[in-house]
Amino acid sequence: MNKGTVIKTTIASAVLATSLFAGVSTYASNQKSSQQQVTHVTKQKESFTIIRSKWNKSYYGATVKASYPQLKDIKNVKVESKINELFLKNAKLLHEQAKKDSKGLKKAEKVKNTYTSDYKVKHNKNDILSVAFTNYSYTGGAHGMTDQIAYTINMKTGKQLTLKDAAKGDSNYKEIINKVIKKQIKERKIDLIEPFKSISKNQKFYLQGDQIVVYFDLYEYTPYAAGIPEFKIPLTAFTKPNK
Repeated sequence: MNKGTVIKTTIASAVLATSLFAGVSTYASNQKSSQQQVTHVTKQKESFTIIRSKWNKSYYGATVKASYPQLKDIKNVKVESKINELFLKNAKLLHEQAKKDSKGLKKAEKVKNTYTSDYKVKHNKNDILSVAFTNYSYTGGAHGMTDQIAYTINMKTGKQLTLKDAAKGDSNYKEIINKVIKKQIKERKIDLIEPFKSISKNQKFYLQGDQIVVYFDLYEYTPYAAGIPEFKIPLTAFTKPNK
């Protein structure tokens, strides 16, 4: 083998090694991405991670499939534990309901009752996290029932915000929200089965961007076909009280 051939062979080997290394790096990167998708790990702008966890159970005549978030990497371990237990509680309640409803059913009976739960992160900004769970249950009949449960949490303290807290502590928050809802009912031509007068003391809501979203249960004010009615109120509608 002459000198020119040796040089060409050496260059070819180096190119091949580089290509193989690049291929391995690309494969490793793809594997990591695939693993993230499988484990549903989403890195937020804030310094913590949200992991999608699942709770699947089966009983005589009932199945439960619940997804719920679990947080990690929060600096305050106690706060992290408190929030995670709160989110897990939703799956546990669904599990207990299914277990209760399945009592007395025989092994031979086909699965009839279905319970599912999923969630969406509605707001994750300025140390405030808002998560809404959608729980669905079917125990026979023409249709199932859907319930929405939302939690809006101060990530520094682990404390749940009230609607008044979310409304900047405005002492007139009820009147402001009631006025907006009544206006939207008229503008959107929403059919009511019960006249709307005022939001309740423990009114359900969540934060989404620069808005408070107030919502009501099925049949609370509207027929089943209307679903869960939601009303958006901009945060600019509220005034922060002077200290």
